[in-house]
Amino acid sequence: MNPIYFTAIRIASVCAIALVLSFNTAGATEDELARALREDQQLCSTPEGMMYEVKFLAAVSPKTIAAINSCTGSKNYDFDMAFKVSSDGKITRIAYTPNQPVAACAAAKLKGASGPRPLRGPCTIFGHYSSKPK
Repeated sequence: MNPIYFTAIRIASVCAIALVLSFNTAGATEDELARALREDQQLCSTPEGMMYEVKFLAAVSPKTIAAINSCTGSKNYDFDMAFKVSSDGKITRIAYTPNQPVAACAAAKLKGASGPRPLRGPCTIFGHYSSKPK
C-alpha cells in the first residue's frame, strides 16, 4: 500500500472535517468529534498507526456501507464518524456529525461491530462517508 496515497486521503479528510466543524452546528457530538479527530491524528502520526487505521477501516467499511445503504433510501449523505475501538477491536462508541439522520441510523446499526485489534490498546479511528462523487 502506498503511504503517499493514504496521506493524501488523510489530508483531504482533515480538510473536509475542518470545513464541517467550522459550520458551528449545535450539539455535544461536535466536541466529541473534534476530540476524536485529535485522538486519531495522534494514533496515525506513526507509520504503524496509519497502517492500523487503514486495516481497521478496510475491515469495517463493508459493514458501514451496508448500514449506510440501509438507512439512506435515495438520500444524499456527507458525514464523519469516529469509532472508539476497545483493545480487542470491538467498536464501543460511535460519534458522528450532528444533525445527520443517516449517520445516526448507521451508527445504531454498527453497535458491537468489530475490526482488528489495535496495536496499543483502545483507540479512536476517524472516517468520512459521502455519496458525493469525488
